[in-house]
Formats: sequence, structure tokens, C-alpha cells
Amino acid sequence: MLSNKKTYIVLSGKNQFEYLQLVLLGWFRGFKMIMIMPEIFSPIINILKRLSFIRGYIEKSVSEHQAFLGKHKGLWYEANKETIDLTLSFYSKIIGADSKLIRYYNEMFNTCKFDAYVKKEISSSIFMILNKLHLIRVSDCLMRKEILITKSPINSYVVAYMERRYKIKYAIRWIAPIWGLPYLFMYYVWLCSDAIKRGVVFNKHKKSYKLSKEATWGFYRKTLRDDMVIDNQRFKPKDILILKFQGNDLHRIKAFEEAKKRGFDAVSVPGLKININKNIFSILFFYFL
Repeated sequence: MLSNKKTYIVLSGKNQFEYLQLVLLGWFRGFKMIMIMPEIFSPIINILKRLSFIRGYIEKSVSEHQAFLGKHKGLWYEANKETIDLTLSFYSKIIGADSKLIRYYNEMFNTCKFDAYVKKEISSSIFMILNKLHLIRVSDCLMRKEILITKSPINSYVVAYMERRYKIKYAIRWIAPIWGLPYLFMYYVWLCSDAIKRGVVFNKHKKSYKLSKEATWGFYRKTLRDDMVIDNQRFKPKDILILKFQGNDLHRIKAFEEAKKRGFDAVSVPGLKININKNIFSILFFYFL
């Protein structure tokens, strides 16, 4: 039984609905919570702060713990290496055996790389959880506190690995995830609100690129790290598409603006409009079903 006299550490991966569930649980039960690395959960927190009935709880009972892997020698490298290994093993055991699913989406999106996309999404969630578990592991203060985490396949997989690899035992309180109609309702609300926010365009021409990558730290230095592959004959600046996925990271924003100044095509993915064309019903089928 969760106690309203305790302070719990709340962990989640990339799935913002998990954070939403845990914050609402804390509000309903009245306990205090600590969240590690606030930039990850800030979108959900910022949305909930607009609701008058929960704003007071967040301001009084939700605290942020600033901690970074880079302050511990070798830990950043170790976490990245573990993320790669865990992503490949998780994909092989949980998803890789079902090749029909990958083939289906490859055909839908006219590609042969959907498995690479799935691995990328898996690795993002794994790294977020792994990062926080490492930070808890090296902190005596945090190790003494109980951890609330949604019992998803990825979360369970990473926790089991950490406990086995480092011979430790986290004080985990597993929370059953929201499935069924409540989850679908939250998803459709998010989907419709995001579509309204983005807006639409009609029959916009589709452009092709040889390479796409995210604008990250380092783009604003004197040389772009990809300059060496641009020979203006077989590979030109217009062959690269620079992407921005986050709007609250100053380093990424600066890199994105610098890439545009250097003549690269650059788009902000969260701000892309929905292209209404003959394939719109196939797209709606994918998102709604």
C-alpha cells in the first residue's frame, strides 16, 4: 500500500502517458514524489500545471532532482554501451521473432528500415530508464527510497538487467499500466490536439534526401561534422535533411538554426503540418487503428 507520508522516486521511459499516470496517482494518493532529470518529463508537468485542481499538488509535492551521468567517470560510456546491448537483445527476444509485423510496416511506409526505427525507439526508452537507475545506484540517499515505475516490458527488462549486472536490489513498487479504453482515450485526445496544433497542407510535394539526422550539440562549431562527406558532386548539402525533435533544448535549437544558416534543408518535426493527399485514409488507418 502506498503511503501518503512517504516520498517516492518516480521513473519512466519515453512514454509520456506513463508519467501522466504516475503523477495522477501521486495526486490521488497524496504522496510526495521526486523526479530525476526534469527536462524529460517537463511536457507533461507543464500541461498538468494548467489544470487548477492539480497545480497546487505539483508545486508543493513534486520535486526535481538534478543529476547527470557525466559527473561520474566512465558512467556515460558504460550506459551507452549497455543501451546498445540491451536494445539488440530486447528486440531479438520480444519483437524480432514476429517478422510479419515488421514486414507489414515496411510495406505500409514503402521502406525496408522499419526495424531500425523500432530499435531507435526502444533504445531511447531503455537509455532513459538505464540513466536514472544508474544515478540512483551511485547515490546512497536515492537508493534508500522506494521507486515507482510502470510495469512495462522494457522497464522490467532494464530493471532485471541492472539488478543482475550490479548485484543490487532496488526498492521497486511496480504500478500496473493503464490499458484498454482509458489509454486509448488519452491517445486519441493527444492525437487530435496535436493535429489541430500542427494544421494541414494539401498535396505538398514529397522531397527525398540521401541522409537525415538530428541537429545536436556541435553543429555550431567552425566545421560541421558531416562536411567531410560533402564533395558537391556525388553528395551535396541539399542531400542532407537536418531535423529538430525537441523545442526546449538550447543546444539543439542553436544547432538547428546554425544548420539553416549554412544552407541545409531543416525542419522541426513537432511543427510539421499534416499533408492531405490521396494517401490520407491509409495514414488515418495507421494512427487510429
